[in-house]
Formats: sequence, structure tokens, C-alpha cells
Amino acid sequence: MRIKKFIARNLKEGKALILNELGEEAVILSSRTAKNPETGSEYIEIVAALDDSPNKKIKPQKIDEESSIGEYQPARTRHEEKHSHQLSDRILDEIYRIQNQIFQMNENMKFKYSGALNSSLSDLYKMMRRNEYSDEFALRIIGALAQSNLPPNAEYASDKLIDAILNKIRFELPLQSSDKQQIIFFTGTTGTGKTSALVKIAVVCKLLLKANIMIVSADNYKVAGAEQLQTIASIASIPFANVFSPDDLALLIKDESRRDFIFVDTVGRSQNDKSQLEEIKSFIDIANPNKVYLTINANSAPSSIVDTCEAFSAIGANSIVLTKLDELAMPGTTIESLSKLSLPIAYLSNGQRIPEDIEPADFAKMKDYILRLKEGDRNA
Repeated sequence: MRIKKFIARNLKEGKALILNELGEEAVILSSRTAKNPETGSEYIEIVAALDDSPNKKIKPQKIDEESSIGEYQPARTRHEEKHSHQLSDRILDEIYRIQNQIFQMNENMKFKYSGALNSSLSDLYKMMRRNEYSDEFALRIIGALAQSNLPPNAEYASDKLIDAILNKIRFELPLQSSDKQQIIFFTGTTGTGKTSALVKIAVVCKLLLKANIMIVSADNYKVAGAEQLQTIASIASIPFANVFSPDDLALLIKDESRRDFIFVDTVGRSQNDKSQLEEIKSFIDIANPNKVYLTINANSAPSSIVDTCEAFSAIGANSIVLTKLDELAMPGTTIESLSKLSLPIAYLSNGQRIPEDIEPADFAKMKDYILRLKEGDRNA
């Protein structure tokens, strides 16, 4: 079965091309008129097929110069109908075969190094690639595992893989009680869930640490931003204040010295705007905070995660709250980016509920986000 598409200025020219290349036994499968977007001229696109298998018995309708596509034709005989169905089946089989070949080519390209690995390591390599880890990162991890002589147990091997990936990421303890007042800043780009993370952690400190806390908004740019935070703080029975300048913040910290924690929400700024980041830094410098959290959306582009970390580290950020993990589909690019960061991860936020959907980040909890195992992955 040979199938080919022909492009011609008109139907007559198209039929002539088919007759010349496929012969009189070619069958027209479809035709359509289209317009060239550059010239505006119309052309006709014809798909024709030739059944050149040695076992054919029925001759298809011939192409001739006088026949017309779309013209009324007499009812076909049973033999012609049968032949048409057989031809359609063969065409579908050919399409499925081509689709399968394309799929296999894509698989081979994606897992191009799997053939150089033994069965166990090859399965782990494919698992990482399916989760969108890069070839370079996957091979580095697999290479380290190859030195450990993994047993053939698939579940044990995948657990060791997760441990090897996690060893590339730094963690730190969550906030703890102290005899001294602690000033906690939250920074980040717009839309990372910064304010939500602040409220969750503040409520956790109030309930679990029995701390005397206060929430302060230094975000005076977002419309109704401070009002929304004030409403949430009121619902949680947490004192709230607004500051409009670094000096306002310094005075408030002095007046509220009895508080165990003061949580400061800052305006969301782009990592690429240095002048706006300097504004945030002016608040940080005067407050001399104990901790400056950077909220990072787990679904951000890898380059954005790295660039954001570098930019906010320059103004004092020293720990990460990883947000929106509940929206993360394939973790590879995110986890790989986190392994390149200089800042440790302190909290994981995986939903909108306050305070249920936040937890301290550690080796064990992070395991749930390293791989998204599909059915058959452990035995692939």
C-alpha cells in the first residue's frame, strides 16, 4: 500500500500528477481546497493511494482525466464495497504501524542511554526521564548508584534512587521557641503563595508553640492586599499592623518587644527588578530579622527558580518555603533546580487550607515529591 499527498493548482493538474506517479489504478482517498497564506492563491490538496500488494484481486476505480471529485457515481457493487472496506482496513493498519514507529522513535530518543545500562539501572534511568529529570542529572545519579551494586529488588532500587536524589537537597529545621523575640520576613515574586504561607506558619507557631505573635504588612502596592491579610489575621485572632516605611517597621518592632514572633509580609517583586528588590532590602536591613523566607512556586520554570533564589539571596533571603506542591505534575525539573540552590528548604506548602496544608521540610516528607510513579514503573 502506497499513500501519497499531491499539491496542484487545480483538480485536472492534480489528477495528471496522480496518473503520472501512481498510475491508473490509484484511488483518491480525499481532497480539499486550501489557500496559500503568503500569496493568497488557492490550491488543491489530494491524497491518493495505490494498492500494489501481490494478493489483490479486485481492481479499484481508475483515475482518468474526465472523472470529477464529488460528482455523482452509480452505486457500487458488493465486490467494490468489500474491496473498499479491505482497502480502508489496510490504510488504518498502515497508519497504526507508522504511529507505533514514531512512538518507539520518541521513546528511544528520550531513553537513549538506557541500552548502555544493566536492567535494574535502565529501569531507574527511565523512571527519572519520565519524571522529566534531565539526561545529565539522571546519569549522574545513576552513575553513583552503579557504584553501590544494587540488588535486583525493584522497590529497594527505587527507594535508593529517591535517597540519592534527596541527598542533593538541603533542609533546615522549622521555627522554634526562643527566649528572644524573633522577626520573620516573607519575600518572593508575585503569585507564589507568599502571604498564604506566612499565615499558615504564623498560625502553627501560635497553636503549637503557644507563642505571642503579630502579623505586619509592608505590602502597600497590591490593591486590598493588606486588607485581605488583616481579615485573615482577625479570623485567626492574631494582632495585625500596617507599616509604610522602614522607619515605621523599626518603631513597631520596638513597641512590640513583648511579642515572641513578628511575621512581616513584603510586596511581591520580580527577581529581575533590582531597584524594587532594594526597597524590600531597606525593610530587611532595618529590622535585622532572624529569618528571611523566600517562597518559591514549585511549578516555576527551572531557570526562574535558580534566578529567583540568587536575586533574593542578595537582599537577605536565607531559607525557602516551597509552595503549590499539590499542583506539581512531573517533579523532575523542579527537584533538579532545587539541588542547585544555595538555600535550604524549611517548609512545604501543598494546598490552600490554613494551617493544615503546610509542613516542615525534611528528608522523609520530601520523598513523596521526588518521583511520580506510574503503574508499572517499579517493574518497567
